[in-house]
Amino acid sequence: MKHMAVRMKQCEWYSISDAMEKLQYSRTTLYRKMDSGDLVSKKIGGSRLVGIEIDDTDNETNSTLNETNDTDVLQTELVDNLKEQIIYLKLQIENLQEEQRRNQTIIMSLSQNQKLLMDAKKSWWQKLLGISNTIEGTI
Repeated sequence: MKHMAVRMKQCEWYSISDAMEKLQYSRTTLYRKMDSGDLVSKKIGGSRLVGIEIDDTDNETNSTLNETNDTDVLQTELVDNLKEQIIYLKLQIENLQEEQRRNQTIIMSLSQNQKLLMDAKKSWWQKLLGISNTIEGTI
């Protein structure tokens, strides 16, 4: 005697509006299918739920969709992480540029102070005649 694999049909339960969207049925068609027995429904409290059968092919499709969704989520997280890194690096660049500006200002200030110090070492007659210190050694 051959053993036949009995495939249990599983249902996922949806509200009327969700079932209409999933099955792409109008409200009238959905109720007509429930009345004829093509679709299973049950009432819980004041809400009617529609059972939509899940096939093995649907499970494979759902599995593939879940893998795709997982990949999408990972890609989204990766993109967000990269965006955060870009923002951090831009801030680092701005800080380094500001530090470079400060260093250049300090160097310019030191150069000006050095010139003033060199001018202060000149005697009054060198200042009057505009003679530099290097010429003093030759006179």
